[in-house]
Amino acid sequence: PLPPPPPSPPPPPTPPSPPPVPVDMWLTLTEFVQAEASMGEDFFNAAFWISPNSIIHRSCPTCSEVSQNVYYKRLTRRASFKPYYYMFNSWRSCDNSINEDFELYSTYLDAVQGTNKWMFCNYDDAGIGFPRDCGPTGPVSNQWNSIATDIYLENHGCSDAANSCATCSEKSRSGGKPVTFFIELLKSDLPLSAPPPSPPPMPPPSPPPPPPPSPPPPSPFPPPPRPPPPSPPPPLPPPPSPPSPPPPLPSPPPPSPAPPPVYVDGCPTQLIITELADPLYSDSARYVELYNAGNKVVSKDTITLRQRIDSHLLFSSVVDLVVNRDISPGDFYVICTDPSAFRASFGNKTSKACSQVLSEYSTSDGDDNFELVCQSQVVDIFGVRGVDGRGSAHDFKHGRAARKPGVTTGATAWSASDWTVDNANGLGRGAQQVSGAFNPFMWDTIDKSGLTRPPPPMPLPPPPSPAPPPPRPKPPPPPPPSPPPMIIRQSPPPKAMPPPQTVPIEIVSVGMNVAGVTEWTAKEEDALLNSMAASLGLSPESLTIKEMSFEVKSSYTVAGMSAEEWSRDDKAAAAFSDAMTAALGHKVVVLGVVAGSNGGRRRLNQAPTTSASLEVKFSVPGLNDTRSTATVMAGIEQVAEGSTDASTTTTSSPMSSLLGALSTAVGKNLTVTQAAPPLIEAAFSIDVVVPKDVDPALVAKNVVAALDSGSVLSGMQQRGVSGAVLQVTSPPKVVILLPPPAAPSPPPPPPFT
Repeated sequence: PLPPPPPSPPPPPTPPSPPPVPVDMWLTLTEFVQAEASMGEDFFNAAFWISPNSIIHRSCPTCSEVSQNVYYKRLTRRASFKPYYYMFNSWRSCDNSINEDFELYSTYLDAVQGTNKWMFCNYDDAGIGFPRDCGPTGPVSNQWNSIATDIYLENHGCSDAANSCATCSEKSRSGGKPVTFFIELLKSDLPLSAPPPSPPPMPPPSPPPPPPPSPPPPSPFPPPPRPPPPSPPPPLPPPPSPPSPPPPLPSPPPPSPAPPPVYVDGCPTQLIITELADPLYSDSARYVELYNAGNKVVSKDTITLRQRIDSHLLFSSVVDLVVNRDISPGDFYVICTDPSAFRASFGNKTSKACSQVLSEYSTSDGDDNFELVCQSQVVDIFGVRGVDGRGSAHDFKHGRAARKPGVTTGATAWSASDWTVDNANGLGRGAQQVSGAFNPFMWDTIDKSGLTRPPPPMPLPPPPSPAPPPPRPKPPPPPPPSPPPMIIRQSPPPKAMPPPQTVPIEIVSVGMNVAGVTEWTAKEEDALLNSMAASLGLSPESLTIKEMSFEVKSSYTVAGMSAEEWSRDDKAAAAFSDAMTAALGHKVVVLGVVAGSNGGRRRLNQAPTTSASLEVKFSVPGLNDTRSTATVMAGIEQVAEGSTDASTTTTSSPMSSLLGALSTAVGKNLTVTQAAPPLIEAAFSIDVVVPKDVDPALVAKNVVAALDSGSVLSGMQQRGVSGAVLQVTSPPKVVILLPPPAAPSPPPPPPFT
């Protein structure tokens, strides 16, 4: 009997889960980068958007002890909120409420852990920057900062429309503290030194030699006698043994990894940069060449070429260009500085014109970095971000950089081994003029230059190899033993799977109108949804605003005109509508007039008039977003702030156009003032998801009761939105949504026999 098998070793213990990263590890993972006001809002805001914890540190050595170090931590809109003007110019409450949109701390670790946060803040003093009088428990005055000079605002502008808030203060305030701002960034986003070269890989161990073949068992029968042969036959060769591995080569290159899929999240990874040109003595002939090495079309407007000038790490000095046509597989896309100079310099190398013009590229002197960006993802890169290329391996000043053949996949980290670089410092083949090694619309063996070139010489045929010796005949193999008879069994048919259960979703939809508000931002929208959800006893996530449109309403007082003159041939109404439409850039509709005395809002230096006057009510309907709505409201105010007398207006002001049109229509001079400030009417529908096992008719009834009782308006007032008027424009209706049907199951395979 065979001995029992040895007991199997016990399974290795399951390794414990790694512990979470301690909070204080952020000190080793991050670094604060100084961000000055002179760097501009684009640099400051873009750096803030990639901060891992959305933290800004303000250092103020001359402030009181509690305000010397303040850490601003953003909670909402972390990737879209623009904090630049809030920090440097005007600290505002719009989209910026303490412990709702942001938190303040005295130390970095407190900010990461969320402990010991400040509890008090005030805002909205024009020209007073961060943090006004904010403090840990109460106001701490005179610790704010502001942009030092008005010259900076004149050179850089002053706008913050992306936050849907009012523009910043055009005048700075004196007395602010000298401060320095820093933004938290991951060290992996900062330029790093090159990693040390990896040691050569060890050669693989030689496999053990195979064991010698076992001798055949002795036969129980004696061999039959046979006549002696005339000569002994040559011995048969031994069975072939596996060849021993060759000695390892010194430092063999590691195997190339398999290329990633052609498309990752809709972005092409095989649209690559193949050549960058900076010809000697020909700055206007510079170009960048892209090539589609994949098998799918790269759609236009999906790829951006980003040029980072010199050593700028973030976005303070970049040039962006969006590819404006589709790039087919195997096709080139060349971006040049000057089409005429490109044609004159390389007309003997290609008959094609450059695909797009980037005049800013003429400022590049070979030391910049380039990226191909798709949906904020870098799909290819040339150079090291944040490192000036001068004197480095990616310096192509007065030369060229060409991708090596065979590298057909974009890289997210610079690798000098993928490129051939020539420059005026002696790298590669040295400086290159336009007659040098440049080859637009050509790369590797691909030639799309459009020129006819002579075919390469045919290679000589190789000499004939000697005929191999005829193979030794092999003895016929013995016949195989007869297989046992097969037993055929019929497998039972597969069980039919039950169809998937589809659960319908019930929604109550109601049309609404909100009037009487002076602005509509995320604050007003959140106040409406939260108030209505609280009245219905639901979570705010179950309510959605859809199909929103805006209408702005206002009125002007026109003095010196009677109602009869206004209604005569409708000329005055048409003149008013056309002039205001031209001033605002949107269609203006006259709603009607009200006769009365001149009760309009007057300028301080304007004497009241006693002549007859009319209040002209008008609206601007059909506005689809908050930005155009805010622009129209500001335009109505600006037109009214102009001179209101036809004798003192300039020929180029919007008010002069309005007065001129009205005066022409009625035949006399008029005076115009603003009677009422512009107000917004927002029309939309709200969808309420009905909870499971709840009658949707009951939810619809509660929606009407919440709007009629005023509880929604009261909740909006408690959340800081006053003056609003709610109106139901369409009664609640129940909508049943079915999930999309499941894909049909494939037919079952035939039964196996």
